[in-house]
Amino acid sequence: MIFTDISLSTLQFLGTEEVFAIQEISDSINIIGPKVVVEANNVVYWMGADKFFMYDGRVNTLPCTLKQYVFEDMNKDNGFLNFAGLNSEFNEIIWFYCSSESNSIDRYVIFNYEENIWYYGNLSRDAWANPGTIKFPLATFNGYVYRHEDGKDNVVTPGADPTAIEAFIESADIGIDDGDNFVLTKRVIPDVNFTNSDTATAGGATLTPEVQITVGVRNFPGAASGTSDVAGSSLSRDVVTTAGVNQFTNQVYVRARGRQMNFKIASEDVGVQLQLGTTRIDFRPDGRRG
Repeated sequence: MIFTDISLSTLQFLGTEEVFAIQEISDSINIIGPKVVVEANNVVYWMGADKFFMYDGRVNTLPCTLKQYVFEDMNKDNGFLNFAGLNSEFNEIIWFYCSSESNSIDRYVIFNYEENIWYYGNLSRDAWANPGTIKFPLATFNGYVYRHEDGKDNVVTPGADPTAIEAFIESADIGIDDGDNFVLTKRVIPDVNFTNSDTATAGGATLTPEVQITVGVRNFPGAASGTSDVAGSSLSRDVVTTAGVNQFTNQVYVRARGRQMNFKIASEDVGVQLQLGTTRIDFRPDGRRG
């Protein structure tokens, strides 16, 4: 495949005296840089200047729920630094790019082509290599080579004690009952698997893998939530309730009331490896008055 800044063509073997021929596929595409193309499962994906594209026999725009977030806060003058990577074990295509206030790579956006979902984060990398003959993805930054998807903790200096990787997953605000009524959230039934987490330190001390689950609510879009230090202890109408959850936590009682709700799970301890299943949240309608 041959890209220009406005077109896409294929180079086809003819087997005649001409040997090869160039056939234009589309004259209405764009591409933000020379390193943003990646192939997965016989489909070619790339980052354009204002949208994502895919080619599976024909050129299509790749729908992206994060389009505004990515392209309206991107340093497009440095688009030539952007690059794509593949993490095939988890069906992920990763685009690294510069945010609008940065002259170097500091963000990423991921498309999971198996689940057809998008997610994003902040991370500085210079290059990426998908596992092939190597077991884990490799990436570079600032003279260091990083082995991704290996281990549970952050090792800054070889031989030093590991530090926790502060990781979290947070949902967007979820509208409840079209935003007309308030909902009182009362209970969370977590579904978290800690398989492969460490259960003891190198010195033999017992570890109990744990994560923090937070339920947040808002009365109005963009409004700040209040906070509650102890889950369920506050009767404030706008609260964020947080509780620790381990493998043996059956349910967590919370109290949070609002028109919109969001959910967050976070890990701040060493040795924690988690999988999040289908968490259930118990709530009931609670009138229209705020």
